[in-house]
Amino acid sequence: MATVTVKQGDTLSWIVTVSSGGFPVDIGTYSIRAQIRQSDVLISALTVTVTDPADGILTLSATAAQTDTWSAGTHKCDIEFTDNIGEVFSTETFDVIVLEDISHD
Repeated sequence: MATVTVKQGDTLSWIVTVSSGGFPVDIGTYSIRAQIRQSDVLISALTVTVTDPADGILTLSATAAQTDTWSAGTHKCDIEFTDNIGEVFSTETFDVIVLEDISHD
């Protein structure tokens, strides 16, 4: 993944395809979580929804109410996978840039 951007107070929905060697990874048996952190302080746990396990497709999401509480700036995120025997691996860490919301109540 590259750097991603979200505005405070916006609904977040990122579709992610997990692949290895250019081929989709079947993620149907994995436990998956993703967190956004700033300097190791948890900003938010994202909701992970596996939408097409055989093709490695999942959605990371957060509500507008959740992103409204995120401080503007650059944060870090990754996606962590745990298989059915307890082995854990994670994606590369990527930046999440949270922009200040201008149009709000």
